[in-house]
Amino acid sequence: MAQTIYNGCERLGDLPYIGRPDGGAARTAFPPLPYIAVYTVTDSAVEISRILHGAQDWPQALLGAPAGQQS
Repeated sequence: MAQTIYNGCERLGDLPYIGRPDGGAARTAFPPLPYIAVYTVTDSAVEISRILHGAQDWPQALLGAPAGQQS
């Protein structure tokens, strides 16, 4: 499992726009695992913010608020 996620994150270095844009960030999945990476692309790097379970409310998770609550 960890190797699949690591390989997927490493692939973002070569293909940073492979993910799905969503607001100011992008996300990509790691099939067949139920996890996603939330990341941004800068001029010099791909910055991975979090690795989350796909069922999580990831915008809320990034803000640090419990799911279902507005910040």
